[in-house]
Amino acid sequence: MFNRARWRLTFFFTGVVAVILIFIGVAVLSASRTALFDGVNDDLQGRAQRELRPLGEQLLQRLQRGDQLQDPTVPPALTAGGYFFAFVREDGTILAKSANIDEVGLAGLKDIENASPDDPIFVDTKSSDGDNLRVYVRTINGPRERPIVMEVGRSTEPEREALRRLVFILIAGGIVGLTLSIGGGYWLAGYALKPIKVAMGKQQEFVADASHELRTPLSLIRANAEILKREADRQAGT
Repeated sequence: MFNRARWRLTFFFTGVVAVILIFIGVAVLSASRTALFDGVNDDLQGRAQRELRPLGEQLLQRLQRGDQLQDPTVPPALTAGGYFFAFVREDGTILAKSANIDEVGLAGLKDIENASPDDPIFVDTKSSDGDNLRVYVRTINGPRERPIVMEVGRSTEPEREALRRLVFILIAGGIVGLTLSIGGGYWLAGYALKPIKVAMGKQQEFVADASHELRTPLSLIRANAEILKREADRQAGT
């Protein structure tokens, strides 16, 4: 009985620890993911404001003059670190781009329609090789009120790889934690049940002693009752 109760307490304790570990793991993973991709968003937006705004102004001036655009118009130095840039029209036509551009990874027409000067958006896309990309999309005023869309993006595979490693660490740590919790829970359950086990042992000892002490008087009472019964039967027979 005590062994069964001990294992029940152990599994209960392990279940509580498992719920706590899952809650902490989800919280850590969610916070890490938010921090990593917020950093990507800030980086892309900062690059768009610092480096592409002058290029966008030059592009608008050239379009207004009717100059022919030659690709690439974005300096290769701006693509260091895997960043790519593009200026496109609202119909997706590329006006200017960096030399390392992967057109498959650019924002789609729906995303272009949703972007605006006051409400830029971030779009998750995939390259032609299947890598995950994040693209900052913002509309800027173009000549004759025709909008031009500025796109800045880079691969998010480093962040996703970091999250995968974090998941592996959390799972491995969770397994170790649960293993330790089973051993610790089994010991704690035994420690918690020890006073009850001692009390029940004393109770059984008391019952055994009382039974032994009462056995002789009961035997005497029974013997006397049988003698009285025989005497009564004999007197009734005479």
